[in-house]
Amino acid sequence: MMKTNPSQSDRISAKGAAIAASSSLQDNLRELRLSYLLDNALSAAEQAARNGRGHLQYLQELIAGEVALRQDRSVQRRIQDARFPVLKTMAGWDWNWPAKINRMQVEHLLELDFLATHSNVIFIGPTGIGTMPGTGLCRVV
Repeated sequence: MMKTNPSQSDRISAKGAAIAASSSLQDNLRELRLSYLLDNALSAAEQAARNGRGHLQYLQELIAGEVALRQDRSVQRRIQDARFPVLKTMAGWDWNWPAKINRMQVEHLLELDFLATHSNVIFIGPTGIGTMPGTGLCRVV
């Protein structure tokens, strides 16, 4: 006769096997220096099981996370190696100067779509004013 409900001892031994497998997985991920997978594999597996996602989708999401983490670290390392005196981002940009700046055009240029079309952006204007889009002196060619 087959058991339909596992006994408590079966559940305990299954949990122990899962913990041992998890420990071995964590050791291997640590050895391979896959820190995103190390931090997220178990929670992602539980979520994938709850949501009914397949193994390949689960693995794809974990690997994408690992790649994104490595890219972020690479950018941060390059910024640190560049030894910029001050880190400036567009978040701190003063959109009130120059007064004629076309914010939408600048933000569109920051999406870098011109790279995909192999176009250039040219800023033209008098020396010293830092000509920006919206002044009528910017072209994408």
